[in-house]
Amino acid sequence: MTANMLPGNRRVAFRDGFTLVELLVVIAIIGLLVGLLLPAVQAVRESGRRNACMNNMKQLALACHNYLSAYGRFPPGANTDRLDGTSDATCFTARIDGATATNNDAKAPWSVLILPFLDDVARQQRYGSLDSAFYCLYQDASTARRATQFQPNAAFKCPSDPAAGSSCHTNYFACQGGGSSSERKCTATRGILYDNGVMFNNSRTRVKDLVDGTTYVVLLGETKYCGHSTVSGVGLAYGAWDSTYRPAVTFEGPFNVCATEGGINTSSLRGSEHRYGNQALYTPGTTTFGSEHSGRGATFAMADGSVSFVSETIDITVYRNLGKRASGVQKRTTP
Repeated sequence: MTANMLPGNRRVAFRDGFTLVELLVVIAIIGLLVGLLLPAVQAVRESGRRNACMNNMKQLALACHNYLSAYGRFPPGANTDRLDGTSDATCFTARIDGATATNNDAKAPWSVLILPFLDDVARQQRYGSLDSAFYCLYQDASTARRATQFQPNAAFKCPSDPAAGSSCHTNYFACQGGGSSSERKCTATRGILYDNGVMFNNSRTRVKDLVDGTTYVVLLGETKYCGHSTVSGVGLAYGAWDSTYRPAVTFEGPFNVCATEGGINTSSLRGSEHRYGNQALYTPGTTTFGSEHSGRGATFAMADGSVSFVSETIDITVYRNLGKRASGVQKRTTP
């Protein structure tokens, strides 16, 4: 407190600081500004995460194209000793050579086959022979195999996913085909098999097989339906970016591939909340693409290597046809 002399020898006291009312007004103004800026900051962060996700998928698509250049065909969804059945009763249950089916009939998936083209030869070499048994679920693999398989790989993770930093899951599946449920190859006990896309069981798809044109056929799509290892209390039934098809004598089915059947994000399930011990996750995991992005859509890579964010409001017929390599219709609408 200070005092100054005024004419007539009167003293007037002046205060240092603010009154309580003034302080509350300042706090209210700051709170208002934070409230206005926070959504904008969050939007900028999400935009950055979405761009990073699109870059991830671009790199995966380029790796698939480098595989194509090296081998003359796109990588298969997985190499297995199994046949796709002609009906649900025989779906993915019989061996190609007629021998008795075993739990070791599935080999390396597409995601492992492209590792050399992601500058990750050393990781691929750690698996040993790519024709040896690979696994779908963590619970199926031996302890020794888990030291190599089911390890995190940032190249397959979308930064918008809640568990992107701590799980071995993937946010990117190959497109095995598309269409309505009547166009399914068959329905396995764990998921749906298609074979009218680019990458599926034992596929050997060449560019000339893409009758609709590479610009109009989906190569890879974003998923949020891969069960996470970070979910507690559901056992060890979860997959990984390097999981292959599940050829168990019971509960067999595809993994690491999906079809454009269900609309984008149409399932309310999330991999960050479930493991594959939840039976309900098998079907959306193989028929529904989706993402954790706030833009109400998902990221897709086409067979020409282009990448775009596709709105979940896309016409369902157009969307389903984009998953097919030869839909029989002229696709004039790009995603």
